[in-house]
Amino acid sequence: MPRGDKRAEVNGYIMIWVPLTHRFASMIKKRTANGGYILEHRLTMATHLGRPLDSQEVVHHKDHCKDNNELSNLELYTSHADHMRLHPPKPGLTPPRCPYPRAHSTWGYRMHGCRCDICVTAMQAKRKKDGDRRRKQAHA
Repeated sequence: MPRGDKRAEVNGYIMIWVPLTHRFASMIKKRTANGGYILEHRLTMATHLGRPLDSQEVVHHKDHCKDNNELSNLELYTSHADHMRLHPPKPGLTPPRCPYPRAHSTWGYRMHGCRCDICVTAMQAKRKKDGDRRRKQAHA
């Protein structure tokens, strides 16, 4: 595969092939035998910053156009939760969910090390509800 080969993904993002010796090879999303693909907008931001991006960092397209990867159109957020504050839920839609659902058991918001705002708020509400229920049982 030639260096810098571009391809469009089904979801509209553009990926660029880089060799395993590339300085941002740690950001490879789809690995091949001697290299892999990196999302172009993440590569653009990493090149601007001069360092690889952490997996938690999110690069946002200001104009919501996934193939416009000009630096002036990109913003960096330190976490998915920070990025989701930019996109508040619309009225009537389901409440926000944790951006890391694999961190939880299948029966609710039980935290397994996840400290995103959504999970912390849900756990606080659950603990308050459980505490209120216990107080009512104690007084009955």
